[in-house]
Amino acid sequence: MNRLKNIRENFKLGLRKIQRSEDSVKKRWLFSTSAILMLLIISLWFVYLNLALPVLAKKEDGQKNNNPQTENFFDTVSRGFQTVKEDFGQKFSTLKEGINQKLENLNNNVGQTNTFSIQNGTNTDFLPPTQEPVPKTLLP
Repeated sequence: MNRLKNIRENFKLGLRKIQRSEDSVKKRWLFSTSAILMLLIISLWFVYLNLALPVLAKKEDGQKNNNPQTENFFDTVSRGFQTVKEDFGQKFSTLKEGINQKLENLNNNVGQTNTFSIQNGTNTDFLPPTQEPVPKTLLP
């Protein structure tokens, strides 16, 4: 118990020493402890993924089987990248076909000409028949 108190007191003294030091020393401690903690977290993440993910092992002839004990994290990640690559390829080919079809429709529409016909003898008044005539107002 006494040993834990000594460790705790030494830790507090070390923190106080860092707090009272110059800014450059504080930054050095910040970057070094951040880097160490990042490496620790990433390594624990790799270990967790290697143990927790269902994996498929490669057979000698290149096919895969369902043996979770023989595949590691990198095999799982590479298989995921392969799946994403195939999915993107399929999406891009569908997008390409859609764009080609739209361009073809646009070319067909651009090639067409519009025809207008004006018939003589029609009422070009554009006023409804029930509209009262608007009185003329002279301007000054």
